[in-house]
Amino acid sequence: YTAGAVVYSPPNYATYRTTTSGTSSTDPAADTTGRWVSAMLPTAEAVGLPAVRPSLLLDFLHGGPIDPRVQVVRSTVKTRINARGLVETLLANDLRPDHVGATRAPRGLRVEGARTNLLLYSAAFDSWTAVYATVSANATTAPDGTATADNIVGTNTVGQRVTQTVTAASTAQHTFSVMLKAGTATTASLMVYNGGTAANVALASVDLTAGTISATAGTAAIESVGNGWYLCSITSGAGAISSGASLTCYIYPSPVALGSGAISAWGAQMEAGIVATSRIATAGTTASRAADAVRVTSTDFSEAVNTREFTVVVGYEFPASGPSNSGGNMIASLDDGTSDNRHSLYSAAGSSNVLGYGYVGGAIAYGLTQALASGPGVVVLAAQADDIALAVPGAAVSTDTSASVPTVTRLSVGHLANASGYELDGWVRFIAIFPGRLSNTQLQALATSYA
Repeated sequence: YTAGAVVYSPPNYATYRTTTSGTSSTDPAADTTGRWVSAMLPTAEAVGLPAVRPSLLLDFLHGGPIDPRVQVVRSTVKTRINARGLVETLLANDLRPDHVGATRAPRGLRVEGARTNLLLYSAAFDSWTAVYATVSANATTAPDGTATADNIVGTNTVGQRVTQTVTAASTAQHTFSVMLKAGTATTASLMVYNGGTAANVALASVDLTAGTISATAGTAAIESVGNGWYLCSITSGAGAISSGASLTCYIYPSPVALGSGAISAWGAQMEAGIVATSRIATAGTTASRAADAVRVTSTDFSEAVNTREFTVVVGYEFPASGPSNSGGNMIASLDDGTSDNRHSLYSAAGSSNVLGYGYVGGAIAYGLTQALASGPGVVVLAAQADDIALAVPGAAVSTDTSASVPTVTRLSVGHLANASGYELDGWVRFIAIFPGRLSNTQLQALATSYA
């Protein structure tokens, strides 16, 4: 045989490929020398995957329309990054997959809580207060494709900046964010100043060529949104803000050295919370975005899912700063329209774990823990009476063999039924629900194959 030749084995009719040239009188199926490798695609069973297909598959990653069984309730417009890498405004009760602006790769369905942009002017920086700086309005193309981005030009004077002052919404941590792009200047600084305590509650320097940000007060994050634009954000520290405090947001066009160079700015936002959420446009007054409620309900859900015995696989992604809600950021919940009877997959602010919890009549029936992924992750929950399991890639399966299961009638995607403040504030990439409580080996195989 010549290396690479494919033959079949008469005893089992399987096909094999030879790795070396030569002769042999040993049947490929019985040869233990390693010269023959299988030329067949492995079966699902051979790699530990279930032979059955999911009875409900919601794919938010690979294009096409969203499954019509998915219902979206949101009373306001919101924005996303579309497949062209542009910020796009969606109508009320409309939700479409988000994309990574820099690469335009699909990211999943972004499910967010309610937020208010406290800044009166999100894009008109000529309506901000300019100190030792000038603003050129509508000078360049913005991340939404319109000619509405402004240039902020320094005048080579110490303290050159533009500012806007807001009133703190609460004692919660606040996040100031803005999209910036290098011009003749390549660096910038962001700051939030608390007039009530005469202190900086958030401060960071930004390199708009390297795409890096460094905080000296509070925390900071940066993400490329394509075409040279970066979403830059700074978040105040815990306990740094009092309710009703006067907070001034600063943009400095040159933090390292003086100069008369310009940077471009668009989409500024100041909100209560520890992550920068999708853009909320303002033009003279504050504006709010309602929470996303995404679900598959009643008949559509019950026809697809055996709620007494099932396996659910969920792909998710949190913002780089991690989960934002202390009470819990819901990845997915199978429930009865209330929070009393449910299977929930979630994590909490500051946590490094993803949790699988079941509630019956408002009481905890089971609680399992696995490690939270630092980037896009996968979690698998299998459930039937007295046999619950939670799996993630590369870890032993967690189990509970003495738990009752709730009666559920719907699927809530990225939020908790009939409760606000527990939204994912991240992305649901897909949800696949298989019939039956699959084996632990199959759960691990599913977690790995979907990762």
